Amino acid sequence: MLPSLPTTQTPAMWQPCSLAYPPRQLSQCGNHAPQPTHHADPRAMWINEQMRNASSGLAVHFYMDSVNNTDILDRVHQDFPEKFILYTEACNGQFLRALDIRTGKPVVIGSWERGEGYSTDIIQVLTHWGSGWVDWNLALNPDGGPNIEGIFTDAQIIVNSTSDEFYKQPIFYHLAHFAKFVPPGSRRADLTTEDGKGVEGVAFLTEDQVAVIVLLNRSENNLTVAITDKEQRNVEVLVEKRTIHTILYNN
Repeated sequence: MLPSLPTTQTPAMWQPCSLAYPPRQLSQCGNHAPQPTHHADPRAMWINEQMRNASSGLAVHFYMDSVNNTDILDRVHQDFPEKFILYTEACNGQFLRALDIRTGKPVVIGSWERGEGYSTDIIQVLTHWGSGWVDWNLALNPDGGPNIEGIFTDAQIIVNSTSDEFYKQPIFYHLAHFAKFVPPGSRRADLTTEDGKGVEGVAFLTEDQVAVIVLLNRSENNLTVAITDKEQRNVEVLVEKRTIHTILYNN
Protein backbone atom coordinates (compact mmCIF):
# COMPACT_ATOMS: atom_id res chain seq x y z
CA MET A 1 0.00 0.00 0.00
CA LEU A 2 1.43 3.37 -0.99
CA PRO A 3 1.08 6.31 1.37
CA SER A 4 -0.57 9.53 0.29
CA LEU A 5 1.75 11.55 -1.90
CA PRO A 6 2.63 15.10 -0.84
CA THR A 7 1.09 17.90 -2.84
CA THR A 8 3.41 19.95 -5.01
CA GLN A 9 3.59 23.75 -4.92
CA THR A 10 4.71 24.08 -8.54
CA PRO A 11 2.73 23.41 -11.72
CA ALA A 12 3.26 19.90 -13.06
CA MET A 13 2.36 18.14 -16.29
CA TRP A 14 1.27 15.03 -14.39
CA GLN A 15 -1.01 14.90 -11.38
CA PRO A 16 0.49 12.59 -8.71
CA CYS A 17 -1.69 9.88 -7.23
CA SER A 18 -1.36 6.77 -5.10
CA LEU A 19 -2.11 3.30 -6.40
CA ALA A 20 -3.13 0.31 -4.35
CA TYR A 21 -2.12 -3.27 -5.08
CA PRO A 22 -3.19 -6.42 -3.19
CA PRO A 23 -0.72 -7.05 -0.35
CA ARG A 24 1.55 -10.03 -0.94
CA GLN A 25 0.34 -11.72 2.21
CA LEU A 26 -3.08 -11.87 0.56
CA SER A 27 -1.96 -12.95 -2.88
CA GLN A 28 1.27 -14.58 -3.93
CA CYS A 29 0.52 -14.07 -7.61
CA GLY A 30 -1.47 -10.88 -7.49
CA ASN A 31 -5.13 -10.64 -8.36
CA HIS A 32 -4.91 -12.47 -11.70
CA ALA A 33 -3.71 -15.92 -10.62
CA PRO A 34 -6.10 -18.66 -11.75
CA GLN A 35 -5.84 -20.90 -8.69
CA PRO A 36 -8.48 -20.14 -6.05
CA THR A 37 -5.87 -20.51 -3.30
CA HIS A 38 -3.88 -17.61 -4.74
CA HIS A 39 -6.77 -15.45 -5.94
CA ALA A 40 -7.10 -12.32 -3.83
CA ASP A 41 -9.95 -9.89 -4.21
CA PRO A 42 -8.48 -6.37 -4.35
CA ARG A 43 -11.64 -5.04 -2.69
CA ALA A 44 -10.28 -6.48 0.55
CA MET A 45 -7.82 -3.58 0.69
CA TRP A 46 -10.52 -0.96 0.80
CA ILE A 47 -12.57 -2.42 3.64
CA ASN A 48 -10.29 -0.35 5.84
CA GLU A 49 -11.28 3.31 5.50
CA GLN A 50 -7.74 4.60 6.02
CA MET A 51 -6.39 2.38 3.26
CA ARG A 52 -9.27 3.33 1.01
CA ASN A 53 -8.64 7.05 1.46
CA ALA A 54 -4.90 6.65 0.83
CA SER A 55 -5.26 5.51 -2.76
CA SER A 56 -6.80 6.98 -5.87
CA GLY A 57 -7.19 3.72 -7.76
CA LEU A 58 -6.10 0.17 -8.37
CA ALA A 59 -3.02 -0.95 -10.31
CA VAL A 60 -3.65 -4.33 -11.96
CA HIS A 61 -0.88 -6.42 -13.50
CA PHE A 62 -1.48 -7.87 -16.96
CA TYR A 63 -0.30 -11.42 -16.21
CA MET A 64 -2.68 -14.37 -16.61
CA ASP A 65 -5.39 -12.35 -18.32
CA SER A 66 -5.55 -14.96 -21.07
CA VAL A 67 -6.96 -17.53 -18.61
CA ASN A 68 -9.13 -15.23 -16.48
CA ASN A 69 -12.28 -13.23 -17.03
CA THR A 70 -13.09 -9.60 -16.33
CA ASP A 71 -15.67 -10.18 -13.60
CA ILE A 72 -13.29 -8.97 -10.90
CA LEU A 73 -12.98 -5.58 -12.63
CA ASP A 74 -16.76 -5.23 -12.73
CA ARG A 75 -17.02 -6.08 -9.03
CA VAL A 76 -14.33 -3.58 -8.07
CA HIS A 77 -16.06 -0.81 -10.02
CA GLN A 78 -19.47 -1.73 -8.62
CA ASP A 79 -18.25 -1.46 -5.03
CA PHE A 80 -15.84 1.47 -5.51
CA PRO A 81 -16.96 3.50 -8.56
CA GLU A 82 -14.86 6.47 -7.43
CA LYS A 83 -11.61 4.48 -7.87
CA PHE A 84 -9.96 4.16 -11.25
CA ILE A 85 -8.53 0.88 -12.56
CA LEU A 86 -5.17 1.11 -14.35
CA TYR A 87 -3.63 -1.85 -16.13
CA THR A 88 0.15 -2.04 -15.75
CA GLU A 89 3.23 -3.99 -16.80
CA ALA A 90 1.79 -5.65 -19.90
CA CYS A 91 4.20 -7.89 -21.81
CA ASN A 92 4.45 -11.08 -23.84
CA GLY A 93 6.72 -14.05 -23.23
CA GLN A 94 7.07 -13.36 -19.53
CA PHE A 95 8.14 -15.94 -16.96
CA LEU A 96 5.58 -16.38 -14.19
CA ARG A 97 7.74 -17.22 -11.20
CA ALA A 98 4.87 -18.10 -8.89
CA LEU A 99 3.55 -20.69 -11.36
CA ASP A 100 6.98 -21.72 -12.70
CA ILE A 101 5.87 -21.43 -16.32
CA ARG A 102 6.89 -19.34 -19.30
CA THR A 103 4.22 -18.02 -21.60
CA GLY A 104 6.25 -18.52 -24.79
CA LYS A 105 9.60 -17.36 -26.17
CA PRO A 106 10.70 -13.98 -24.82
CA VAL A 107 10.98 -12.44 -28.30
CA VAL A 108 9.13 -13.57 -31.43
CA ILE A 109 9.94 -11.35 -34.40
CA GLY A 110 6.86 -10.50 -36.47
CA SER A 111 4.30 -12.21 -34.22
CA TRP A 112 0.88 -10.95 -35.29
CA GLU A 113 -0.70 -13.17 -32.64
CA ARG A 114 0.98 -11.20 -29.87
CA GLY A 115 -0.30 -7.95 -31.33
CA GLU A 116 -3.80 -9.41 -31.46
CA GLY A 117 -3.45 -10.50 -27.86
CA TYR A 118 -2.63 -6.96 -26.79
CA SER A 119 -5.60 -5.51 -28.67
CA THR A 120 -7.97 -8.10 -27.23
CA ASP A 121 -6.78 -7.39 -23.71
CA ILE A 122 -7.08 -3.62 -24.14
CA ILE A 123 -10.61 -3.94 -25.53
CA GLN A 124 -11.68 -6.22 -22.69
CA VAL A 125 -10.12 -4.07 -19.97
CA LEU A 126 -11.50 -0.78 -21.28
CA THR A 127 -14.99 -2.22 -21.70
CA HIS A 128 -14.89 -3.36 -18.06
CA TRP A 129 -14.11 -0.04 -16.39
CA GLY A 130 -10.39 0.18 -17.04
CA SER A 131 -9.16 3.79 -17.22
CA GLY A 132 -5.85 3.06 -18.90
CA TRP A 133 -3.46 0.37 -20.08
CA VAL A 134 0.34 0.55 -19.70
CA ASP A 135 2.83 -1.54 -21.68
CA TRP A 136 5.95 -2.61 -19.82
CA ASN A 137 8.63 -2.12 -22.48
CA LEU A 138 8.92 0.26 -25.41
CA ALA A 139 12.20 -1.19 -26.70
CA LEU A 140 14.36 -4.22 -25.83
CA ASN A 141 17.25 -6.14 -27.37
CA PRO A 142 16.80 -9.37 -29.41
CA ASP A 143 17.04 -11.43 -26.21
CA GLY A 144 14.23 -9.48 -24.54
CA GLY A 145 16.48 -7.57 -22.16
CA PRO A 146 18.26 -6.04 -20.46
CA ASN A 147 16.57 -6.81 -17.16
CA ILE A 148 18.24 -6.74 -13.76
CA GLU A 149 16.36 -9.88 -12.66
CA GLY A 150 16.75 -11.77 -15.93
CA ILE A 151 13.06 -11.47 -16.82
CA PHE A 152 13.23 -11.33 -20.61
CA THR A 153 10.09 -10.41 -22.57
CA ASP A 154 8.91 -9.17 -25.95
CA ALA A 155 8.52 -5.48 -26.78
CA GLN A 156 7.03 -3.08 -29.28
CA ILE A 157 10.47 -2.37 -30.76
CA ILE A 158 13.44 -4.74 -30.86
CA VAL A 159 16.82 -3.01 -31.11
CA ASN A 160 19.69 -4.90 -32.76
CA SER A 161 22.75 -2.88 -31.79
CA THR A 162 25.22 -5.15 -33.59
CA SER A 163 23.67 -4.34 -36.97
CA ASP A 164 22.58 -0.82 -35.99
CA GLU A 165 18.91 -1.43 -36.78
CA PHE A 166 15.57 -1.85 -35.07
CA TYR A 167 12.36 -3.74 -35.82
CA LYS A 168 8.84 -2.50 -35.15
CA GLN A 169 6.82 -5.46 -33.97
CA PRO A 170 3.10 -6.00 -34.76
CA ILE A 171 2.56 -5.09 -31.09
CA PHE A 172 3.69 -1.55 -31.98
CA TYR A 173 1.06 -1.14 -34.68
CA HIS A 174 -1.73 -2.70 -32.61
CA LEU A 175 -1.01 -0.30 -29.75
CA ALA A 176 -1.01 2.61 -32.20
CA HIS A 177 -4.73 2.10 -32.85
CA PHE A 178 -5.33 3.07 -29.24
CA ALA A 179 -2.39 5.35 -28.37
CA LYS A 180 -2.76 7.47 -31.52
CA PHE A 181 -6.52 7.70 -31.87
CA VAL A 182 -7.70 7.65 -28.22
CA PRO A 183 -6.05 10.71 -26.63
CA PRO A 184 -6.04 11.39 -22.88
CA GLY A 185 -9.37 12.75 -21.73
CA SER A 186 -11.39 10.49 -24.02
CA ARG A 187 -14.37 8.68 -22.56
CA ARG A 188 -15.52 5.21 -23.47
CA ALA A 189 -18.86 5.20 -25.25
CA ASP A 190 -21.47 2.49 -25.02
CA LEU A 191 -21.16 -0.08 -27.81
CA THR A 192 -23.75 -2.82 -28.13
CA THR A 193 -23.73 -5.61 -30.71
CA GLU A 194 -26.55 -7.68 -32.13
CA ASP A 195 -24.21 -10.30 -33.51
CA GLY A 196 -20.63 -9.66 -32.46
CA LYS A 197 -19.46 -13.11 -33.43
CA GLY A 198 -15.90 -12.89 -34.67
CA VAL A 199 -15.44 -9.14 -34.10
CA GLU A 200 -14.34 -7.43 -30.90
CA GLY A 201 -14.78 -3.70 -30.47
CA VAL A 202 -14.70 -0.67 -28.22
CA ALA A 203 -15.86 2.91 -28.79
CA PHE A 204 -14.76 6.28 -27.41
CA LEU A 205 -15.65 9.94 -27.58
CA THR A 206 -12.72 12.35 -27.49
CA GLU A 207 -12.74 15.78 -25.88
CA ASP A 208 -13.00 17.20 -29.42
CA GLN A 209 -16.25 15.23 -29.91
CA VAL A 210 -14.68 12.77 -32.33
CA ALA A 211 -16.16 9.29 -32.20
CA VAL A 212 -13.56 6.51 -32.28
CA ILE A 213 -14.43 2.87 -32.91
CA VAL A 214 -11.74 0.18 -32.80
CA LEU A 215 -12.68 -3.17 -34.38
CA LEU A 216 -10.60 -6.36 -34.18
CA ASN A 217 -11.23 -9.47 -36.26
CA ARG A 218 -9.19 -12.43 -35.05
CA SER A 219 -11.10 -14.94 -37.12
CA GLU A 220 -10.09 -16.47 -40.46
CA ASN A 221 -13.10 -14.93 -42.22
CA ASN A 222 -13.69 -11.52 -43.76
CA LEU A 223 -16.63 -9.92 -41.98
CA THR A 224 -18.85 -6.96 -42.82
CA VAL A 225 -19.82 -4.83 -39.83
CA ALA A 226 -22.82 -2.49 -39.94
CA ILE A 227 -22.50 0.45 -37.52
CA THR A 228 -25.45 2.60 -36.45
CA ASP A 229 -25.01 5.49 -34.02
CA LYS A 230 -27.60 7.18 -31.81
CA GLU A 231 -28.41 9.63 -34.62
CA GLN A 232 -29.29 6.64 -36.83
CA ARG A 233 -26.34 7.30 -39.12
CA ASN A 234 -25.20 4.08 -40.78
CA VAL A 235 -21.99 2.79 -42.29
CA GLU A 236 -20.80 -0.64 -43.35
CA VAL A 237 -17.16 -1.61 -42.87
CA LEU A 238 -15.38 -4.63 -44.27
CA VAL A 239 -13.14 -6.01 -41.53
CA GLU A 240 -10.79 -8.42 -43.23
CA LYS A 241 -9.64 -11.56 -41.46
CA ARG A 242 -6.93 -11.10 -38.84
CA THR A 243 -7.02 -7.29 -39.00
CA ILE A 244 -7.63 -4.33 -36.72
CA HIS A 245 -9.44 -1.19 -37.90
CA THR A 246 -10.07 2.22 -36.36
CA ILE A 247 -12.99 4.36 -37.54
CA LEU A 248 -13.13 8.11 -36.81
CA TYR A 249 -15.97 10.54 -37.43
CA ASN A 250 -17.25 13.80 -35.97
CA ASN A 251 -20.00 13.19 -33.47
